[in-house]
Amino acid sequence: MIIYMTTKKYIRSLMLLGSFLLLSLASVSASASTTKCTIPPRSTLQTPAGIRFDPSLPIGTELWRGTLQSGTDTDAMCSGGNGMVTFKGTGVKRADQSYDTGIPGIGYRVHFLTAGCQAPAFWPVECGGIFAARVGAATIEVVLFKTGEIPPEGGSLSGDFLEWTYEGYRLISYAWTGSLAITPKAPTCAPAQPLYNIDLGRIPRSTFTGIGSVSRSQPLTIELQCTGDSRTSVTVRGTLTDSTNPANRSTSLTLASNSIASGIAIQILKGGVALGYGADSRTNGNPNQWLAGTTQAGIFRIPLEARAVQTGATVGAGSFNGRATYTMSYE
Repeated sequence: MIIYMTTKKYIRSLMLLGSFLLLSLASVSASASTTKCTIPPRSTLQTPAGIRFDPSLPIGTELWRGTLQSGTDTDAMCSGGNGMVTFKGTGVKRADQSYDTGIPGIGYRVHFLTAGCQAPAFWPVECGGIFAARVGAATIEVVLFKTGEIPPEGGSLSGDFLEWTYEGYRLISYAWTGSLAITPKAPTCAPAQPLYNIDLGRIPRSTFTGIGSVSRSQPLTIELQCTGDSRTSVTVRGTLTDSTNPANRSTSLTLASNSIASGIAIQILKGGVALGYGADSRTNGNPNQWLAGTTQAGIFRIPLEARAVQTGATVGAGSFNGRATYTMSYE
């Protein structure tokens, strides 16, 4: 007597990506000795709603990249001749041509991707000469990457992060729009194996003495392989679905059509309580959904049991089997 268990997994995608949108940017020429400038408002950059990542990745791993376009909007008005423009980040400069974001363990690099000062060298860079009244079009790329241990609570980016200075004047600055949340991914899980067979063995017909009487339970352990931040946890919920009768919402698994025995069904238990069957859905609150537990990264084991239960007035001898699937949701 065998129960076949097939698996189905759902993993919520938490990664949100996007690209930066430049709202305003420009500069003009000035002389080193007599430079006078009228500075435009700070430029703001449209950012993703949030970034999630696996903090267990090696140092140096890229976490996100996005681009913005320069030379598209308001001018900084200056008077003078030629001079030197410096392009740099506003965070604490690191030895590897990058800057600290202010979130421990996360840095950023910036460079002109196409045309632009010393493209494609990472900032800070400098270029001298006489500059036109409007900055030429160029693509700027921003890369976030791991520089060390990242706290489990992550952090958020806000305020200025880039600037252009001209002979001591801050011509242009770039800021994150609002607050960009950067948080670790909670663990996500996948079945460690796709199929479970449970043999209930030979059961004497005398075991069944009336409706509701049951056989001895046999152990069943579902194993999930979970990955992600080992310092955070995820709540796992499960739903069993009757493969023979998906509309079944009882606690008795329908016997497969090739079964010979009659008057019995199969129950799957957690903590000694028979689990009901529900729709094949990861939706929270799905009928007969049950709490599997909370887990961190690693192997998560869900101990269950299976047994036969008498459902009819009489029990007919013979082999029997049933098939169920399970659906897990994570939050």
